[in-house]
Amino acid sequence: MKPVRFSHGLRTTTRQRAREDRGYVLLLVLLLMLGLTAIGAIAIRTTANDMAFAGAHKVASMAQNVTSSGAEATMVFGAMNPRGFIDYVTVNNGTVAMADFTPVFFDTASDGTGSFGREVGNMNNVFWRSRMTNAQTSARAPGYQVGEHCFIRYTSYTDGVYGNQPNLADPADVTRNAERNAMARDLATIYVGPVACP
Repeated sequence: MKPVRFSHGLRTTTRQRAREDRGYVLLLVLLLMLGLTAIGAIAIRTTANDMAFAGAHKVASMAQNVTSSGAEATMVFGAMNPRGFIDYVTVNNGTVAMADFTPVFFDTASDGTGSFGREVGNMNNVFWRSRMTNAQTSARAPGYQVGEHCFIRYTSYTDGVYGNQPNLADPADVTRNAERNAMARDLATIYVGPVACP
């Protein structure tokens, strides 16, 4: 009879321990699920931040490209017609604007082959403006012998803007478009000439 009691007591102890183990296993599974959920939430937030950073970088890069285009166009204008450039800058209070060249300075083809690729549909506010300051007559210029020719030296500040004009009636659109606007500035020293020495 003793072996039966021992066997029965062992079964009771094993069943009771199995019930307690099920509680611990359930608790461990819940903790594991909580940990995996936290890891998933962190991964989602990190991905969203990375995407926002990439978008902001692209918009800033586009603004810098617009600004560089403006600085180069200003230099080309001065190189093609030095006397006309000097007169133009004098009459316009030292500014050369994108609209002064052509109404459509950039290629805005909607098939993705233009200046802004497929982003052309998302932008509607792109321009640049160069401001000439510190006009000085100089007998020195790179590539020319001193005293032989005169040049007008300008310091050029070119500001470029790339972005969207939000719908001010829709607060969500204003917030959404705030991240899609950027400005950039280029600084250059421009020698315009040769011109007649004073």
